[in-house]
Amino acid sequence: MSDDPATQDGSDQYKPVIERFARFASGELPAPTEETKSTLRHAVIDGFGCVASGASEEVAQKARSAFTMTPNGVPAYGTHERYSANSAAMVNGVAGHAVEYDDWELPGNSHPSIVMIPAVLAAAAGKILSGQVLADSYRVGFEMIARLGEALNFEHYDRGFHTTATLAAVGAAAASARALELDRNGIANAISLSLSRAIGYTSQFGTEAKPLQAGFAAETGVTAALLAQAGLGGQPGIFEHARGFNALLGHGDNDRFRAAFDNLGAVDKLEEHGLVFKPYPSCGYTHRAIDAALDLRARGLTDTTEITSIRIHVPDFHAAILPFGMPSTPSEGRFSLPFCIALALTRGDVLPTEFQGRGWEDPEIARLIELTTVEPFKPRNPLVNYDPDEPDRLIVSFGDGHSEVSSIHYPIGAPQNPMTADRIEAKFRTLTAKLDVSEAAIQRLFDWPKTDNIHDILKEWT
Repeated sequence: MSDDPATQDGSDQYKPVIERFARFASGELPAPTEETKSTLRHAVIDGFGCVASGASEEVAQKARSAFTMTPNGVPAYGTHERYSANSAAMVNGVAGHAVEYDDWELPGNSHPSIVMIPAVLAAAAGKILSGQVLADSYRVGFEMIARLGEALNFEHYDRGFHTTATLAAVGAAAASARALELDRNGIANAISLSLSRAIGYTSQFGTEAKPLQAGFAAETGVTAALLAQAGLGGQPGIFEHARGFNALLGHGDNDRFRAAFDNLGAVDKLEEHGLVFKPYPSCGYTHRAIDAALDLRARGLTDTTEITSIRIHVPDFHAAILPFGMPSTPSEGRFSLPFCIALALTRGDVLPTEFQGRGWEDPEIARLIELTTVEPFKPRNPLVNYDPDEPDRLIVSFGDGHSEVSSIHYPIGAPQNPMTADRIEAKFRTLTAKLDVSEAAIQRLFDWPKTDNIHDILKEWT
């Protein structure tokens, strides 16, 4: 990578984005706000809970069986198994995304924590990793993911690219390189190298390949950072190259792409965008509809036997990745709007057990699924994921001819409608209840930002 002083002063917006970002990522970060510190704390608690609990899921078990265990290697959390750093990042990423319960972010439409946390823990397994270093590494990775999202979306996502496997993989490389304390050139090389492996498709949603793509992204981040640490490098202009990332996977407008990186260090993207934490283990695009169904229950709809039709209005780009009506597997169920709505209406909640237990086979739920029609609409502003002016709208009609309607602008867990700290921590306890872990270990994890070495507080989780 270039050491040209002209690339270091940030004055030339046409210098490669990778060099500009690496200069930012290798330096001192702006002090986070208290709100950002809280978001970071919850991201690691929630993300690690998804990893440790997801290790028992079938897809995670299958993934681990494909790799050779390594004595004294990196833990597969929630198990007693250890693997190479690359493989551990892979299997922990798969576990964390196995039941669609992990957080996500809006500009990139990716699942950042479940990619970056396994990657950083694996990359820095051989060194002391303080809470401060983990926090800084996460912030660097999130900055890359969010700015790539602003630079490319939604064209990139709408073309069928799974941004957790593309954008978040690059963020994981940046985060891992920061955790390894690589210099500016090392961070730039890690980012460049990661782009040779960052790929995934939304057409895999509803199959076991989706959590595997999250695992691939985590493994890409570790591998790219370790290769850069070993002195290997790549094309610094790979984002803007005529046959590079933006030209092939994006919209091709390099001026627009570069503009998303113009105010590095001046605006903290984690502070600006926050995270969406999930109260339900299903695709985030089902959550406004779920909340609408729960709203109707709270208003008195407890007897579903008189329902004659269910209609749900959702943006067309949400409906496009929710193709399943009557699911046949748990993976399909997490991407089935009719099933998730039926669960909420009949059960008053949407819990992991309903997917594992094939809840769609319940006669009343099956009846409601058959009565449900998904009605996509073309949003006026397709660049906004949750437009408050165009909420999801649920219309439930009954045999006596009347209908009940609920509209939800922001789902529970979005920054505009946040989950409380108590609810996030309660979710963690529910997720990890099956693990033989002490209350003291839970409290140490909850206090991870203050730790001198996070590896020490995770020993009881392996």
